[in-house]
Amino acid sequence: MHVPHLKRMTWIGFLAGLSVFVLLVGYYGIGEIAAALAVAGVGGLALICAAHVLPLVAEAIGWRFLFDPAERPRYRTLLWARWIGEAVDTLLPVAQVGGDLVRIRLFTRIGMSGTMVAASLVADRTLTVAALIGFILLGLVVLTSFVTGDGIALPVLLAVLLGMLLVGVFYLAQQRGLFGALARLFQTFGGSLSGKMLDGANVLDQEIRQVYARRKDVLLSVFWLSAAWLLGVLEVWLALWLLGYPVSLLEAILIESMVQGIRAAAFLIPGALGAQEGAFLIIGTLLALPADAALALALTRRVRELAFGIPGILAWQWFEARNQWGKERLGQAGAGRGGRETTLETL
Repeated sequence: MHVPHLKRMTWIGFLAGLSVFVLLVGYYGIGEIAAALAVAGVGGLALICAAHVLPLVAEAIGWRFLFDPAERPRYRTLLWARWIGEAVDTLLPVAQVGGDLVRIRLFTRIGMSGTMVAASLVADRTLTVAALIGFILLGLVVLTSFVTGDGIALPVLLAVLLGMLLVGVFYLAQQRGLFGALARLFQTFGGSLSGKMLDGANVLDQEIRQVYARRKDVLLSVFWLSAAWLLGVLEVWLALWLLGYPVSLLEAILIESMVQGIRAAAFLIPGALGAQEGAFLIIGTLLALPADAALALALTRRVRELAFGIPGILAWQWFEARNQWGKERLGQAGAGRGGRETTLETL
């Protein structure tokens, strides 16, 4: 798919999602939803936001195992990059791939191999989706204990099976040199790539195979990425408790797993706007949550996304400006006597 077409689809998805979001809030009443949010209060919303640090840390740890053991960045550097990448994916119309591109750029700016970082991110995306499928399966098991009949469970199960098939195909394609094959296919259909770019695609394939060859590290990564999904349940459980609608951990697992599954399916919509709110409303209805409470829960998620996302975008821009400023000072002072580029040590 051409980039302009992808951008167009992303903007269409954003406008459609925004329309659904406005319709839902308007239909169920902004006053009732605001009243439900007011129960949690500013302190409660801050606590909900703080709970998100736990899955973010687990994701960073899981990602670290996918780097070469001799060149693994420090935890705080990975957490910093994870935070900024998530902010980009959540708030910008980048179809859930812009965050990874920004992470590659950040690490190359601090002196790491872009190919190695890209390989770690390809594996990270693959394993994250695999862990999500496992999480959705857990939610599906919980769903069958709350809902009779297969009206909802069967479509979810079919979607999970399709996801498993796609992840399996993607993994096998990586093992067989996916990016080198794509580069050659691009040239076959009239594209123009330099020899350096073709070699780079082949090197990326080799790096990815080396990541998967470290089976112990892959298993540890899957463990931490799975833990990240489970830790996200605490945010839902805490939010509903603060909103005055306490649920069990099993019910929180059901809500979070189904919402994350729908959010993943709506990857073309920036921030899954509208789709995420609809998911909270549907699953909340299954658990007999009032509509205003379900939408208030959805809005606490939006508050958290903004609370993390806006500072994350600003941190990214600050880093880029600082890096550029350092280059300019180096050019003026010469021979490294002035400013310097940000390095791993400065982070």
